[in-house]
Amino acid sequence: QFVSFNDEWVVITPKGYYNASPNGAMNINVRLGDKVYSMDNYAEKFYRPDLVKLALAGKSLESFASMDDIKSAPNVSIVNTPIITDEEKVEITLNIEDTGGGIGDIRLYLNGSAVRTDNTRGLNLIRNDVITREYTIMLNKGENVIRAVVFNEENTMESNPVEHTITANIKTPETHNLYAVIIGINKYKNPNLSLSYAVADANLFEKSIKESTSDLFDN
Repeated sequence: QFVSFNDEWVVITPKGYYNASPNGAMNINVRLGDKVYSMDNYAEKFYRPDLVKLALAGKSLESFASMDDIKSAPNVSIVNTPIITDEEKVEITLNIEDTGGGIGDIRLYLNGSAVRTDNTRGLNLIRNDVITREYTIMLNKGENVIRAVVFNEENTMESNPVEHTITANIKTPETHNLYAVIIGINKYKNPNLSLSYAVADANLFEKSIKESTSDLFDN
């Protein structure tokens, strides 16, 4: 099935494997009981352009799992976490509720970049229970958007994301210093390992750093 949304599109096989334009999948929703998820929640396993290509060529995907077989992802919320801080790091507390599909990988993002990946393998979790996990995150000065997603036990579906914004009023140091350890070795105890340009490269690297960072650092 081919679905288009203005400049975005999605191609979906009967089993749920799909290919899509950069923002196409977010336009398709999947309903599980009374909960609605984006197609993107299934990307870890079902974003498979290679399988879509096979299906379009008439090949059978009978041996592959179907989206109908995937167990639901947990519910996740960020709790007991400040919205304003003067510190460079903060404790992020997640409440994770198993909805029947177990709990797998936990991922935290800061301003769109992944900063923490954790998993619950080895933990004796009780089905449909709620667990709490705490993580220390280094913040940037100003606004920080924390985003958390948690996968089901099989890591085949991720939860709906939850976001929390923290404003960090971090004091800027009076001076900014750059430290570098630059090592270049030409002569070795084993003469067969001796080099000709390592020291020259190290000296050039030092000079380049000084020239390119003179406007950025005090020392």
